[in-house]
Parts: sequence; C-alpha cells; structure tokens
Amino acid sequence: MRCASGSVNSNDECVKCPKGYYNNKEGQIALKSCIGCSEGYKCSDEGTVEPIKCPKGTFEWNSI
Repeated sequence: MRCASGSVNSNDECVKCPKGYYNNKEGQIALKSCIGCSEGYKCSDEGTVEPIKCPKGTFEWNSI
C-alpha cells in the first residue's frame, strides 16, 4: 500500500505522522520516516506534510 505524504505504511495501513513530526514524501514504510520538526518551525497537526515557519517573534512551545 502506497501512502500519501504526511503518513507512512504501518502493517498495510496508512498512519499519519504524529504532532511534532512531518513527512514530505509519498510511499514511506516506517514511522521512523517521520521527521522531527526543526526549531523555528511548527508541525501542529497529525499528518503534517511540510513544517510551517513560526512568525517572527513567536515560537511553538513543546511541539514534539
């Protein structure tokens, strides 16, 4: 099963990357394919495809 960006294949089921992580590639096959959101960016939702840059002067507390 080929899963969309933002999710990975886990036991033949598409599972969204958890909050604080993202995945911008299709067809990934393990949760370790989800990448931790970098400082200065936020990944607030499950299934994030691309991190969102925090507005100047702000930050997201405890995003992971």
